[in-house]
Amino acid sequence: MAVRKDTAVSVIIVNYNAGHYLLDAVQSVLAQTRVDLEVIVVDNASTDDSLAAIRTLSNDRRTITIVEVGYNSGFAHGCNAGLKAASGRHILFLNPDCVLSANSVSRLSRFLEKNAKASMVGPLILGPDGREQAGCRRDIPSPFQVGCVLLGIHKLLPNHPRFRHFNHTQRPLPKGATIVQAVSGACMMVRAADLKKFGAFDESYFLHFEDIDLCLRLTQDGRDIFFLPTVEVLHHKGVSSQHRPVFVNWHKHRSLIRFFRKNFWEFYPKAVLAGLSAIIYLHFLATVPLALLPRRRRTSVSGWDILTDGNTD
Repeated sequence: MAVRKDTAVSVIIVNYNAGHYLLDAVQSVLAQTRVDLEVIVVDNASTDDSLAAIRTLSNDRRTITIVEVGYNSGFAHGCNAGLKAASGRHILFLNPDCVLSANSVSRLSRFLEKNAKASMVGPLILGPDGREQAGCRRDIPSPFQVGCVLLGIHKLLPNHPRFRHFNHTQRPLPKGATIVQAVSGACMMVRAADLKKFGAFDESYFLHFEDIDLCLRLTQDGRDIFFLPTVEVLHHKGVSSQHRPVFVNWHKHRSLIRFFRKNFWEFYPKAVLAGLSAIIYLHFLATVPLALLPRRRRTSVSGWDILTDGNTD
């Protein structure tokens, strides 16, 4: 990750069959002003025409690099593959179904430049309905907190720091930059120097919770993570995974267990984590019939996706 002085931001987009959404995402990056940037598209062996559309783009002001992995290596591996080609001082990880608002890259980059202790910053992520999506401001979920969510206790004590839901969606939106424990991997900007120092994404996560794992490592070292609600990004969500909901939901649950075993094994009785793992697996089995429903019907069923981490699904 050698840094070129003329490149402020490297935008890394991991693609898997995102269709026309990938083109929209890249074009929204190319339209950014007030910042020097490069675009790196990492393709996980897509079988649609999404990559072909990117090859037709040309822009004298921007550099587009395409990295073809050759197989579906997962989100974390794809991001790390993009990092090897990156040269920016700041790295923006962006999902292929996101559309950036005007000057959002420059505003996120300037925020990091002006706040020396800030290691990462994430924007307000909105769905097509204009509502805030889960995951763009959240806690690092502990086993206890997830257990409370699975059992519904968080509904009884929604504001208690130990019992509440780890996503902050139901809380009032702050007016300005706010320190949070984690932001969403759908759109997060990180200092390249910190990724080099603390490590990038853990590739043992195929999909989901790799972004929270990175946030935890940064905050454990005393670095700050900020949520910047004045910068908005549109996220269509689930474009790459809509045709394989059970596969994605399996990895979501599996990655959560991996996250707990990696980061909380020393702090909880083994029997407690084993029991929670069993509950998480049972929760996955319970969601399989719902995951097979048409996408519109699936998303209308309240509570079916309570473990969502806001990233690639």
